[in-house]
Amino acid sequence: MKANKNFYLAALASIVLVIFSILFSSAAFAANAQDTPLTITETRITTSGSAERPDIFGDKIIWKDYRNDNGTGISTDIYIYNLSTSTEVQIATSGSAEIPVIYDDKIVWQDGRNGSLDIYMYDLYTHKEIQITNSESFKESPAIYENRIVWEDTINGSSDIRMCTISGDEPEIKIVVANFSSNVNEGFAPLSVQFTDLSENATGWNWNFGDGTNSTKRNPIHIYSAAGNYIIMLTASNGYGTDMKISEIKVQSAPRTIPGGFNF
Repeated sequence: MKANKNFYLAALASIVLVIFSILFSSAAFAANAQDTPLTITETRITTSGSAERPDIFGDKIIWKDYRNDNGTGISTDIYIYNLSTSTEVQIATSGSAEIPVIYDDKIVWQDGRNGSLDIYMYDLYTHKEIQITNSESFKESPAIYENRIVWEDTINGSSDIRMCTISGDEPEIKIVVANFSSNVNEGFAPLSVQFTDLSENATGWNWNFGDGTNSTKRNPIHIYSAAGNYIIMLTASNGYGTDMKISEIKVQSAPRTIPGGFNF
């Protein structure tokens, strides 16, 4: 019994010693960590004096720059600096590129080169620039993660978030461009209108006829039973994104007929 008691006491002493060693080591590590000063090294990346809105991924830094605006304060382009090679390269040359973001080897920004804001992408691997969107709405504030690009899409005072997905190692993005025609633009109620889809690269269609009704047919026929001016909106889509086209149909009240064949 005495031997067992001595064994238990020795084991207990060993456990206490281990716990004490752990606590002492943790305290010493914490003290050393507190005593080690935080090192902050600042490096100047640009020298143009006109660089704004930086973003970084890995060893690549991008920003928009006014250096080519000739003092107007309007023209902006996108530049990239590689920390590994200490080289700077101009990416966008449109003079209207803003809000650049980067993920991996892809740079995305909003660009007003065609009169309305659209989303563009530059692939650092293929050295190709691709227009992601093309429509009458305004595309702003893009973001990118892996193979997905999102942006704020505004039309007629209403804004939503839209996304496109890029597929393939070297993507050949098929941009959807919404477009359509109608057999008539105005007439008397009840007015039957044949809409014909003229969109490029579209695989889906969503029609808003402006009177509270919708259709997902490609070439729908719609009847307007009441007088009014109706705004028709076609949202065309494919696996890469969406685009919108709007038009107007004017419907007048049917003329009243009096005996004798006169209308008024």
